[in-house]
Amino acid sequence: MDEPVFCQTVGLELEVTDVDVSSLHLPNSWRITNDASVESDAYVINGIPIINYTEAKSLILNKITSGGEILSSLIDTSSNYLVPLKSLCNTLIQRGEPYQSERAGLHVHLSFVQPNLKMLKAIIRLGCHLEDAFFLIGGMGYDFRGKTNDCSYCRPITTPGPQVIQDYLGDLYPCLVVDDLLEAETVDDFWVRLGDFPSLHMSKYVPIRYHWLNLYNLLLRKHTLEFRIFNKSLKPRYIEAAIEFCKAFGDAVLYYYYNQDELEELEFNSVYDHRNKMAIVNTIISFASSRLKPHVLDNLLRIADTTPIESIRFPKQPYWFHLRFHRHGDKSPIHWNKHNYRPSISYSKAEVQVPRFVDIHNLRNTEEATPIPTNLFSTSFTNSMRHFSETTLNTRRRVNDLQASLDNEDRELVEEDWLSDLDDEE
Repeated sequence: MDEPVFCQTVGLELEVTDVDVSSLHLPNSWRITNDASVESDAYVINGIPIINYTEAKSLILNKITSGGEILSSLIDTSSNYLVPLKSLCNTLIQRGEPYQSERAGLHVHLSFVQPNLKMLKAIIRLGCHLEDAFFLIGGMGYDFRGKTNDCSYCRPITTPGPQVIQDYLGDLYPCLVVDDLLEAETVDDFWVRLGDFPSLHMSKYVPIRYHWLNLYNLLLRKHTLEFRIFNKSLKPRYIEAAIEFCKAFGDAVLYYYYNQDELEELEFNSVYDHRNKMAIVNTIISFASSRLKPHVLDNLLRIADTTPIESIRFPKQPYWFHLRFHRHGDKSPIHWNKHNYRPSISYSKAEVQVPRFVDIHNLRNTEEATPIPTNLFSTSFTNSMRHFSETTLNTRRRVNDLQASLDNEDRELVEEDWLSDLDDEE
C-alpha cells in the first residue's frame, strides 16, 4: 500500500526481547531496527538466546545482542490484515519469544491529517476521557509494564504524568499541561505549549514523544497519531483489538470535531483517579460498543478482565524525563528559551523523582550510568528475566515436539490455538 488512508491505515512497532533479531526471517513488509530499551546481552545455545549475563558469561558460548524492534510497512486495515500478523507471531513463537514482557511494548501509528487547532484539542480531550481505559487495555491481559519502569516510555498525559523538564533558568515544569493546551489560541501556540515542539522537533529524543498518546509525528512527514501504551502481545486477535480501538479513537476525534458540545461534556478519567475496574470497563463499553465489531469488543473486554488493576495504580508523583540520566550524561533538552510561555504548573527539585528504566546500557554496567536509582534492579525484575529465559527454552521444545507430529496443513491451526493458551501457561 502506497498512500495512507485517514484513520484506516496503521503502522506497527513490535518490540521483542528474547530473540536474535539479526537472524530472523520475517514475513514480507516487516523490517528490524535497534532499540536499546529492549535489547540485552545474551548467549546462544543451539541458536536460542539465553538472557542471564551474570551466570552465562563464564561459559564458552556465542555472545549476541538479543531483542529489538520489528516495524511494519503501511497496513491497510480494510483488508484481512490478520494474515501477516499471524505469520509474524508464529515466527516469533517458534524462535522462543515469550508472550509476556516487563520491557517490550506494541506501538500503533494511526494515519492522520495535519490537524487544525480544534482537532488538536479534540485529540487531547478524548485522550483525557479514555486515559485509564487505554492503560487498562494497554496491559494486554497481564501486568502493565509501566508498573516496573515508572511508565518512562509511555507517561500519562494528565497531571502529574508528563515528564518533568527545565527551562534555561533551571526552573522545573511538566512538558505539557492539559489545561494549558486547551486554552491555546492558535495552532502555533498549541505546539509551543506542547513541550516547545517548534524549537525541539529536529531532535527525535524529546520528552513529548514518551507519552502514551504521542502527537509528535502530526507535524512531521509521517502524519500519524501514535499510541505507545500497549504491552507486547503475540496474540493476533489481541493486536487486532488494540489496532481497532485506536482506529475508533481516530474516528471519534472526527465525530467530536463536528459535535463540540458533546466533546465538552466528556469527563476526564485520569489514570491517577484510580477508578475501579468496572467503572473503566463501562467507559470502554460506552465508547466502543457502537464503533467496533462484536468480536473486537469481546477481545477488548477479555484484555481488560485479565489485566490486573493494581498494575495501573501509579503513585501521584512527578518524574524526570528519563534521558536526563543517560549513561553519557543529561540528554534532556532545555525548553522554552525562545518563548515567554511557561506551564501553569511548576515543581521544586524535592518533588521530582528519578524514574526506573532499563536499557542495554545500564544492564551492561550499572555503575557507569549517571545516576541510576538504587532500586533499579528489583528482585522481581531479576526473577522475571530468569523466567523468560526458561520460557524461551520450553517454548522452543514445545513447538518442535508439536510440529514433529503434525502434517503441514495442521500446523497453523495448532499454533493459533496455542496463542490463546499462552497466558494460562505463563
